[in-house]
Amino acid sequence: DAVAIQANNLFNLPSKWQIVSNLQGAFDKSSRNFSGETRYFSEEANYSFDERQESKVRQWVGSISLKATKNEDHIYVENAFSLEYENDLSSAAISTNNSLYALSRRHHILGFKNALNYVPVLKNGNILQLSWLMNYGAKPQQLEIEPGVFMDYLNDGIPYARSIQHVNVPSFYTNINAGYRLPKGIISQYYGLSATVDDQRLDSYISKHAAGLTTIVDVDSSKNEMHWIRSAISFEGGYEYKKNKFSTRLTLPVSYQRTAYSDTLYAVKEKDNKVRFNPSYSARYLLDQERELSFSYTRKNSFGTIENVYRGLIIRNYRSLSNNSAGINESQSDDFALTFKGGKMLKMMFYNLGLSYKGTLSSALLSNSISDTISQSALIQRENSTYTYGIHAGFDKYLF
Repeated sequence: DAVAIQANNLFNLPSKWQIVSNLQGAFDKSSRNFSGETRYFSEEANYSFDERQESKVRQWVGSISLKATKNEDHIYVENAFSLEYENDLSSAAISTNNSLYALSRRHHILGFKNALNYVPVLKNGNILQLSWLMNYGAKPQQLEIEPGVFMDYLNDGIPYARSIQHVNVPSFYTNINAGYRLPKGIISQYYGLSATVDDQRLDSYISKHAAGLTTIVDVDSSKNEMHWIRSAISFEGGYEYKKNKFSTRLTLPVSYQRTAYSDTLYAVKEKDNKVRFNPSYSARYLLDQERELSFSYTRKNSFGTIENVYRGLIIRNYRSLSNNSAGINESQSDDFALTFKGGKMLKMMFYNLGLSYKGTLSSALLSNSISDTISQSALIQRENSTYTYGIHAGFDKYLF
């Protein structure tokens, strides 16, 4: 069952300002049934989990947003603010390998977001672009499992009534960007400068219910009190060229990134400073009105988040635990693609053929250990690389 309500209002103010308000609310109640088998193959043994699940979900979602806009010939201004709330209560009965578990999960989200954009056209015809994005959200969660799980880790090997995992990750993110666009001339140019801050905290602990009492698990590795902050300053140059049937675009972004995280429970205090250069290039040539050839190259650098560096154990579900021993996971990839597109417009027929290549170098690996009762995952420090080659072809014909 689902019920939703929405209200929109538009107000025209003097000086060509417009205010748009939006109010949304929804309630959803649903039931789901699932059955399946999962198999793990390892050098030591093979493990199989035959699972049947009946779950119920109740969810409340609400948001309020206000947007103010002014759009004239030589200036564009917009500020959008939104406040969001979500409350979720889920329960499930799970049967797996002749064992029965009852699970319940609660979480609620409360956050806000504000985005400001200011785009004036200067007297010389060039364009200034200023933007500021700010976002904050918290998502406290609680997972309860009956009977208690992982008794060897959490209760000295003694069975107990219930496991309770508590997690909260309040997050703050902001980005300020200033750009200058030169649309005239043979080559269109863009230059941008931006600053970013991403601040997160991971607080988690495990409690257990046994003999009528609920207590916090006294195992040292069952808690997290991690503070994570990542900041970056970036400069970007962009260039576009178009003439007759040929068009091309080159982007040259350079950034300095600093990441720091600490957790006093495990004497962890790490810093990482990186200079990133991620160029991208694309080109397109029109052979005729119905055929074109395109090429693209992109270099990407991606870095792990707070989820990849926390040290304390977290219960993922009734048979999965996770933690990490590695530092910040860094990966670099180079993507190449060559594509040919053609067709017959009047006959509504189109076709394409493409080649692709992707090479990725990463500094960490995801390790999984499996047994009859537990699946434990951890990110470990080990350099690895993958290479992917692809070819694709497509054909479309519209029939009436």
